[in-house]
Amino acid sequence: MKLPAVFDRLVHKAPPEAPRFLSLVLDELYVQSAVWSIGQRDRPVVVKSDTQRLPQDSWEARVEASDQSLTALDEDGSVGDLHKVVLGLSSVYLTASGDIDANVRPHIKALCKELELVAIGFVSLPQAIIHKLKTEEGVPPTVILLSVSDGRVTVSLYKVGVLAGEEAIATDEIVPQLETTLKGWKDVEVLPSRMLLYGTDSEKLEEIKNTLLRHPWPTRVAFLHFPKIDVLPKEFAVEAVSEAGAGEMATEIGEEEIVQSEKGQEVIESEKTQQVEVTKEEDQVEEESNVIMVEPESLGFAKGRDVLEEEIEEEIEEKPKRKIELPKIVIPSISIDRVRGLFDNFQLPIGGLPIVGIFIILLILIGFYVWFIPHATVTVLTLSKVLEETTPLTVNPAATVADAATKTIPGKNQEKVISGEKTTTVSGKKDVGDPAKGTVTIYNKSLSERTFKKGAVLLSGSLHFTLDDDVKVASASESIGSITFGKANGSVTAVEIGSKSNLPAGTEFTFQDISSSVAIGRNDQPLTGGTSKEVTVVSRADYDAFVKALSADLVEKAKTELASGVAGREKLIDATIQSNVTEKTFKEELDQEAKELHGKLTVKVSGTSYNEEDIAAIFKQLVNGKIPSDYTLVSDQTTMKVTDVKVKKDGSITLSAKIQGAALPTLHPEEIAKALAGKSVTKAEAYLRNVTGVAGMEVGFRWWPIKSRLPFNKNNISISIALQE
Repeated sequence: MKLPAVFDRLVHKAPPEAPRFLSLVLDELYVQSAVWSIGQRDRPVVVKSDTQRLPQDSWEARVEASDQSLTALDEDGSVGDLHKVVLGLSSVYLTASGDIDANVRPHIKALCKELELVAIGFVSLPQAIIHKLKTEEGVPPTVILLSVSDGRVTVSLYKVGVLAGEEAIATDEIVPQLETTLKGWKDVEVLPSRMLLYGTDSEKLEEIKNTLLRHPWPTRVAFLHFPKIDVLPKEFAVEAVSEAGAGEMATEIGEEEIVQSEKGQEVIESEKTQQVEVTKEEDQVEEESNVIMVEPESLGFAKGRDVLEEEIEEEIEEKPKRKIELPKIVIPSISIDRVRGLFDNFQLPIGGLPIVGIFIILLILIGFYVWFIPHATVTVLTLSKVLEETTPLTVNPAATVADAATKTIPGKNQEKVISGEKTTTVSGKKDVGDPAKGTVTIYNKSLSERTFKKGAVLLSGSLHFTLDDDVKVASASESIGSITFGKANGSVTAVEIGSKSNLPAGTEFTFQDISSSVAIGRNDQPLTGGTSKEVTVVSRADYDAFVKALSADLVEKAKTELASGVAGREKLIDATIQSNVTEKTFKEELDQEAKELHGKLTVKVSGTSYNEEDIAAIFKQLVNGKIPSDYTLVSDQTTMKVTDVKVKKDGSITLSAKIQGAALPTLHPEEIAKALAGKSVTKAEAYLRNVTGVAGMEVGFRWWPIKSRLPFNKNNISISIALQE
């Protein structure tokens, strides 16, 4: 007896070794290659991939880079036997209808001939990436793709997996050009809140990403909120092309199994074990599937031939698209009495018992599969109600709770102490050296003995000298017609350093506090030893400059640490930040000869912070009466902008807060799953559209061939709530 195909595969499971294929991505800036095989669920298993940048945008360089990339894959010698390749082409190489440009086709054909490759299909890079995102995320993506190449960015907008617009712009001044492009798509009311950049120049991608993140998108174009902007991994493009190719190759490889399954179905029908009614409609579809099926050739894939050998027709007649639906299978209910009546006059031979047993087991397996195995993920797309308020607020550090009546929110004192060291250049100048010294003879003109004290100042012009020791000089003596002065020698030292105090012999000195008629001085030998030079020393100005520079650095560092140190949604108010130098030490003293000044400062920075959750609480009370019924304010989607911060002399803080929030419909996932169980996709969508605030839905299936109907078991339906973009 021949078993159905499903049992035959379970008993005789001997899968052959999976064949390998090549993928080759061609772009203006780079080429990528990968070798892969078809794994479970028709997903590709990428064995190895490689990327080569082009030195210039020419097909000669592209052929050379492709050869180098394939050579890098061929370390184990397996690539040399592979010739079938799936091409991933940049949008610039394709026409508006999705075919290869007539000017590009000869170059690609020459490349394949040079590298001994057979192009079994091609796919545009954006379409391949969208297909991979849909496979990974379970739902058709709504996203803006940015392909970054050399001097060009190709912008592709997809709505629920369908291309809604595509345009190339220059990388220079990308923000205004991208803004103009997005505004130009008038038929797109709300733009996707996700941008994905891809390419191979990581630095350029990050630069463009950072530029886009700094632009206020929601205030300039039709974004509901600020879009999420990410960069796809470098290998994502070639993996996406492999993913697209794997689906087509799996279809071709699996044809033999499909034929076997059809034969098994014929056996079941011939044995009359089950009645199956198949309904097909050629022109109209009763129920709409969430997946639009297309032929492989429409994606650029061809079976058994080289796609580059085909000629492009000059005029292509556009055929109207038609939604393709899987056949609807109706299994009639079976009455036990009716079954018993069928066998009233029939005696089952002993040999027929195994057939009946297999039939019963098959029914049990089908029932088990239908009830327990299929899973579906339903994403309910909701419409939000945007609520906005602008209100003045007072931040009070003494308050503990937010008060909507007085519009007061608590403030929290923040403090940070930070120390640091620094070395600065010294700029002070000073003369250093030795004073001039020598011996001076002191003449006493008075008639009494006189003692000149140590430190007594002698003058010679503008120069000052001091006695090194006490000098005792005898009185003057008179004789007939003449006076003899008393005299004695004393050592003197110049008050100021420098060579200008080196006076010659015979210089006359006077005392600062004694009249020259009483006493004078004169040197018999020159005064010598006076020297001087200018050196760099630490000055008071150097101290002040050091404190100013280091304290500025420490204050900025403390502000950053203070702002990052606040917990949760706590925000530091910049206008309240104050700093104070609490300690300073210097290695060099004032007037010390030095070239650099080394020191250490300790700074205390303090400020006041507020919590955004307190503002959100006041916002909730302010808009409580404006929220529609069956809607709930979503706290984690509340955004706010604080302006006009003022700190008064008494320490009170006032500010203006512009708050924007979103209210979403109140939905119950368990009730929705129960209501959708067993319904067709069309009826499920119609049911959800009658629910307040629901715009539509997206469905993803696992292990369920009937894509037009949801699983019968409500526990196998996962409900997620998402905002309509």
